[in-house]
Amino acid sequence: MRRFPVQVSHQSLHRFSPRPAPGEIVFGVAELQAVRAYAAAYVRALGLADDWVADFLVATNEVATNAVIHGAGVARLRVWDAGGQVVAEVYDEGVWPRAEGEPELKPPGPYPTGGMGLWLAHTVASGFRLSTGAAGTTVTLWFDRGC
Repeated sequence: MRRFPVQVSHQSLHRFSPRPAPGEIVFGVAELQAVRAYAAAYVRALGLADDWVADFLVATNEVATNAVIHGAGVARLRVWDAGGQVVAEVYDEGVWPRAEGEPELKPPGPYPTGGMGLWLAHTVASGFRLSTGAAGTTVTLWFDRGC
């Protein structure tokens, strides 16, 4: 597996232990650009088509942004190749206000100004799962390689 080093400088990184493993990045809002670069490099190294990569990046960016803006402020992204699928998992220590499972995701109204990130990720990904509990919230996206 190729490794894609990314420097992160968020002061709250000490909250995650152990440090990120290969295939992971810990980030805050200031590192969202690095998150996109990391995710892009990872999936491009798999030789996937540009349209596929664009969909993956849009969905992953929306979930990552949601985690640091509405969650705990620091999050962890893991990306891995699962054979026929590529998986992106974003974890933060914030708690989702709804029950376990898929959140209620509705299409945005005619002139939205926000609140579309998870809906968009859900729409673009092949699969979407939100898990939450006292320890935090995890959003898992998976993308069929044939998308």
